[in-house]
Amino acid sequence: MLKKLYELAKLVFTLGQQTQHNQEKIERLQEEVKRLTLAVQQLAFELQRARDEAEHVREVEGQEREKLILRLENELLRFERRLPPPEKPKRKAQE
Repeated sequence: MLKKLYELAKLVFTLGQQTQHNQEKIERLQEEVKRLTLAVQQLAFELQRARDEAEHVREVEGQEREKLILRLENELLRFERRLPPPEKPKRKAQE
């Protein structure tokens, strides 16, 4: 009878230790989940910021491209104005 009582007490003690150990593991894992959640949130924020920045760069590049095209068109128009006017056919007024 004492042996059974001893075995039962030993089992309860072992289960108590395992439960305490498991509870500590759970707490450590919960802390790790919190850290990972924060890291994922930071990565999501950085990703969104990178997307926004890339969009801004595309907009600026598009604006710069437009400016360059307009400058080129202006230069072409200025160049065309510098050309001498086309020669008029000479009239035979002196005849």
